Amino acid sequence: MITQDQVVGYLKVAKRTELQSLISTLETELGVTAQAPQLIVPQNRETEVEQTEFDVVLTGFTGKRVTVIQAVRKLTGVGLKESKAIVEDVPTPIREGVSKETAAEVAGVLEEAGGTVVIQ
Repeated sequence: MITQDQVVGYLKVAKRTELQSLISTLETELGVTAQAPQLIVPQNRETEVEQTEFDVVLTGFTGKRVTVIQAVRKLTGVGLKESKAIVEDVPTPIREGVSKETAAEVAGVLEEAGGTVVIQ
């Protein structure tokens, strides 16, 4: 019987073609394949999901406050007093849970009026 040390000794001195032949024979005779082990990393399903709902948050204003108040009033449908409170109490969500397109439109209106906006 051949010892493990003898096998290792043979593998150290064998030529590349001999090793390839040995691998091929072992695959055929034993019904196995000689492949390097593959690292399987479980994927987090949540990271694959693209965000579909966005919040538009007014973080301040750089232009005239009155223009931003009017834009907030137009977008939210609240009265003048409530719109003024929203603008003065930044950061304040203007729209929550909207599509990406709607969030971009709302942000565009606010930025055009002089507001600074973050889409989350």
